Amino acid sequence: MKKLLFLILLGGLFISGKAQVLNPAFCQTNGTVESVAIDSANNTVYIGGNFSQVCGTPRSRLAAMNLTTGALLPWNPGANSDVTILYVHDKALYAGGFFTTIAGQSRNRVAKFHIPSGTIASW
Repeated sequence: MKKLLFLILLGGLFISGKAQVLNPAFCQTNGTVESVAIDSANNTVYIGGNFSQVCGTPRSRLAAMNLTTGALLPWNPGANSDVTILYVHDKALYAGGFFTTIAGQSRNRVAKFHIPSGTIASW
């Protein structure tokens, strides 16, 4: 049985036992970032929250950026309400929040995306 590790974020980002410092040149959002997940294997940082733009580009509450450069990546699934938690595990990104639709699919508050394709899982 696999256990999910839940981490408490205090004063910074804590991932897999190492403190991570995000590049200050990362794009700005026009709202609140409520969750961050890092996929170091694919050099990607995922952000979720209550925003509609990242780097001045439309992104509805969920976005991905290059971990090294901070550049916005083309992945754009969109959610119809806040994304409050993100977790990367075993080639998947899990998203949780108040949404009922994400990536154009009906999902009640939790969704799974395949990494690195970014496609939503059928469960």
